This record gives sequence, structure tokens and C-alpha cells, in this order.
Amino acid sequence: MPLSWPPKFGPRWPWPPLPGPVGESVVRLARPLLAASLLVTGATLGLRSLGWLEFVELTAYDHFMQRQPDLGPDNRLLVVGITETDLQTLQEWPVSDRSLARAIAQLQQHDPAVIAVDITRDFPQEPGHREFMAQLSQHPNILLPCKTSSLDDLGTPPPPGLSPDQVGFADLVIDPGGILRRSLLLVTPPQPAKPFPKQHVCNDPTQTLLSLGFRSTLLYLQAQGIEAGFTEAGKLYFGPTIIPQIGPNTGGYRNADTAGYQVMLHYRSAANAAPQISLLDLLDGQVDPALVRDRIVMLGYTTPQAKDDFYTPFSSARSDKQKMPGVVVHAQSASQLLATVLDGQPLLWVWPHPAELLWIVGWSLLGGILGWYSRHPAAFALVIVLGAGGLYAISLAIFFQGGWIPVVPPALTFLGTAVGVVLLDRFNNSAYGQQVYRTVKTLLHLDIEIDEDKLEKQVAEITESDYFRDLQDKVKTLREGGPSFDGPFDSAVPGWPGDDALAPGAAAHLDSDLEALNLLLAPDPLVPPQRDPLATQDHAPTDDGLEFLNDLNREAQQFKQQRAEAIAVAQDPPPADDDGRGFLDDLTQATQWLQPPASPYSPFTLEDAFCRCSDTSDATARYVNFIDHEIKQLKQSLRDRVGQGDSKPLDGI
Repeated sequence: MPLSWPPKFGPRWPWPPLPGPVGESVVRLARPLLAASLLVTGATLGLRSLGWLEFVELTAYDHFMQRQPDLGPDNRLLVVGITETDLQTLQEWPVSDRSLARAIAQLQQHDPAVIAVDITRDFPQEPGHREFMAQLSQHPNILLPCKTSSLDDLGTPPPPGLSPDQVGFADLVIDPGGILRRSLLLVTPPQPAKPFPKQHVCNDPTQTLLSLGFRSTLLYLQAQGIEAGFTEAGKLYFGPTIIPQIGPNTGGYRNADTAGYQVMLHYRSAANAAPQISLLDLLDGQVDPALVRDRIVMLGYTTPQAKDDFYTPFSSARSDKQKMPGVVVHAQSASQLLATVLDGQPLLWVWPHPAELLWIVGWSLLGGILGWYSRHPAAFALVIVLGAGGLYAISLAIFFQGGWIPVVPPALTFLGTAVGVVLLDRFNNSAYGQQVYRTVKTLLHLDIEIDEDKLEKQVAEITESDYFRDLQDKVKTLREGGPSFDGPFDSAVPGWPGDDALAPGAAAHLDSDLEALNLLLAPDPLVPPQRDPLATQDHAPTDDGLEFLNDLNREAQQFKQQRAEAIAVAQDPPPADDDGRGFLDDLTQATQWLQPPASPYSPFTLEDAFCRCSDTSDATARYVNFIDHEIKQLKQSLRDRVGQGDSKPLDGI
């Protein structure tokens, strides 16, 4: 069955009436805008949820990181780098325990807050191992790293006998592509399938380990009376400052591995995050004590030969010169936490997912609107450039304030919807688009949108034709002078004026036949009247002829229904008596006389005609032919009866 819009809800696919040309423009824009926006936004969100936009979004993140202002060195830290020159001068590889012991002794003379050595010492490196261990036992502010275990790796232990409070893991989180964007603060080693042959603190699944940078920050802040802990919700805090962790779908990430407690690493500087000196300068005593006093001192390799350097968001060309040593990365992490707790600088934050969705949809709608009103190619290109530039500027400004908001998905929806609106509008206005529209409508038998302007024009052409006027005059004349139907006409049917097929002298028979027909259609106590539900509504006469055709069709169907019920009464007669038998005989003959020949047309409404035809003019013409055929059937039945010259079956009615 074809779908039709309920009459009480107005025309098909109605839009709220809006006054003036602005309202017409809004209505014309709404359909292609919504279609293009839903299509483009849905596709973009689908690609994003599948992770296909992750690389592009993280690349945009790296670009923003490169554009942020350089905050300069953090004077709460000091990096002691072991360069290639230091190793060549000392003729050591790796650096010996004695050199490390001498460096620690030099630093302790200037009262540092923390000394974090980013060099693993799971095995002694003679000479000087005893001296080195003596320094570790005498000074609890010295930290050494370890490497945490995995399911198939037992990890790298710290020096034996070292207190767990002096251990911080040196593991870093690397994104696909080799970029280091996140900072891992805490982690619990996983439970292996079978126990490792060598147990240590960094492969114990019952231990919660702290990173080297986080452990250094913790000791530094504890010296200032700021304690750390966890809230009831499991959030890490330093005093009143909450350190929120990231999730698998934070920002541009999709299904990222965020095990442990991770935050986005907001780099302070590309190459100057903290003051830096060499190991030889420290051993020779050429260090200003103010650079060490009450600071976090990070000691580690800065030579590329140590293979302890990493790509960062600043590594655009992926060259060795753009790698950052691991000891500097730990310094960046510690500096970020100190700036958050002591300076009030927020960690990198993101919007919740509903806000990101509104942001993406909003840019989609904006692109569609601007694309609709910028039809000229030059204007369209200018709008695209300005819109994309505005999105970039807003996103970059928010990033400078610590916020990471989507930039690639809204850029795609903005551009895609703008182009889609223009293409849809041109497709709809093209001859090919109209043909596709009609073909799909016919194949699906859907009662979808009709061009109202075109419909009114075609209906006007039909109603102004001589054929239609003649048909309308015949029907109106037929309705004059008798009992009224329940419709917009107040008269019944006399004869058929202008009908040349009637034999001379047959008018009297025709009048008696029509009188009997009117009596049969009149309300009868034995036949409860049946009404079409649509006929109970008030129908004001209209000039376009459509309501007239609908009323005529409804009353023709009402006549057929009453005739069928009269036949049913004849088949189920009242209680037998003399009068009843006479009534039954007369009524049976009358209803048999009124049976029309079988109609090749199946009853259908004007709405059905529009659904079954690909053109409105064809639909209207076929509907008029249907009404004309119904009238001709009634006339033919009257002609046949007059030709017989026998009115006896109607005498008893």
C-alpha cells in the first residue's frame, strides 16, 4: 500500500509557514542542509570512532604543541647531561660507578632537594661500586630508576639493597609512530602467567610504582609541606590540586592503552626546559651553587650513542637532532607537575564527548549555511578559507590556555557540508536529478513531496479546459432539485440535461425512476446510514477543482455502499406479513434494476493517483476519467431502464 500523509496534519512534508523571501529561503535551505549535514557528520563521527582519524588528530596536536609559546627553563630543576665529550674524556662506557659517586658528592655539597639518576644499575660498573652504594645509603634524597616488567619481560631491577622509596621507574609511553605525548605517573606491574625467575620491586604485582619524574616531584613538594594522595574517586591530588588522568578516548585518541595513571605531557620547551650543565663541569667544580641548591637535579645521558632519546611533538622531520634525551623528558614531566601544583597552570584538558559532538555538528551546519549563500566559486573559496582559518585560530587559542579540542573532525564536516549543500542543490535542480527523483518515487510507491507550484499550475490547466467545465456542469445540474446528499451540494439528481441518448417521450419514466432512486438514497429506518469518515468534515468549496472531485468520489462511494446495504436488507427480510412480502418483492426488483455493469476501474482517491503516476498532470487526468466513468455507468443504467419501458418494479416504493 502506498504511504499517504494523514489529512488532518496538512500537506505532505509540511514546513512551518515563514513570511517573506527570508522564510522561503530558509525552507529551501533546510532540506539540503540537513541531508548534507547528517551524511557528512555521520561519516566523520564513524571514521573517528573507528580510529581512522587518530593519526591526523595527533598530528594536529603536535602542530599546536610546536606553535605554543616557549616558557623557557624551569629554575626549580637542573639537568646534568653526560655528553659524548664527557665519555671520551673520561674514557668510560658506560660511565663508571666511581664517576657517578663523585658527581653525587659534588652535588650534595650544594644542598639539592632531590638527585634523580636516570642510569640503570642492575649490575655494578667498576671501579667505584662500593663508593657509589655508600652515597645511596647516606642520602635518602637520591633516586635511581628501574624498568617495570611486562607479561613476557621481567624488567630491570634497581641496585640491590636500595630502599623502594628511592626507586622510580623510567618507562615512557610511546604512541604509534614513535611520538612521546603522554606521561606515565604510576603503574602496577602485571601478574605474569608464571613467576619470574628473579623477583624485584619492579616486577612485583602487589607494588604500585612511581615514575622517576613523579617521585622527584613528590619529594620536592613534601619538603614544602605539600602531601599527595588519592580521593575517594581514585583521583590523584597534591594538596588542593587534583591531577586528572586521561582515558582511552581522550581528545584525538581512540582505544589507546592508558593503563596505570597517565596525563598528557605538556612540554614546557622544545630544547630549554631546564638549565643544563655537563658531567665534566660538575666534576671539575665549575658549577654555580645556586643552580643546585633546593632544586631537583636530573643526571643522565644526553649523548645519542646511549640510545636513550625519543621523538616528541617537536620532531617534525624525525631526525636525530630533533630527539629529546630521556633525562630531559623526565625533567619536563616533573616541571609540568610543579607548574600545576605551585603555579596554578592547568594540565592539558579536553571537552566531554557531548560537547565535542555539538562542536562538530555546529561547524557542519555553519559550513552548509555559508556554502548555500556563497554560490560564486570565488566567494565559495573565500568562505571556505575564512571558515577553516577561524576554526584553526579558535582551536589554537584554546590550546594556549591548556585545552585540546577537536580541530580535524569539525574541519571535515565544515568543508564536507558546504560542498554537499551546493552539490545537492544543483542535483535537485538538474533534469537528471528530477528524473531520479521521479523514478525512485515511482519504484517505492511513496507519497512524498509534490511541487505545489507545479501542481497548482497543472490543476488550473485542467479545470480551465472545456471538457472539465462540461463535466462539472453536468454533475451540478444532476444535483439540483431533489433530496440533499450529506456533502457540499444541497440538491439531488433530476435528469441528465443535454443527453441526446434519451428516447423522445421517456422523460416521464426517467423522472419516476429518479424519484425512486432518491427515495432509496433517503434515510430508511431499516437501513442505518453509513457515512465515509472523511465526509463528516467541513469542506469549503475551492476553486482548484480538487475538493470538488474528492467530494464527488466520496458521494459515489456512499451511493454504492447504501445500494449494497439495501440488497442486504432484501436478503434478510422483516417479519413475514402481506405488506412485508410486497415490500420485499418490489425492493428486490428495484435493487436488481440498479445493479451497474462491472467496472474495469478499481476505486482510488486522488492521493492514490498521485502515488501511482510519475507526473501530477497524468494523475489528475486519470482521476477525472475515473469520475467520468462512474457518472457514465449511472447514466447507462437509467438509459437501459427507460428503454425497457417498464416502471413496475418501482411502483411499490
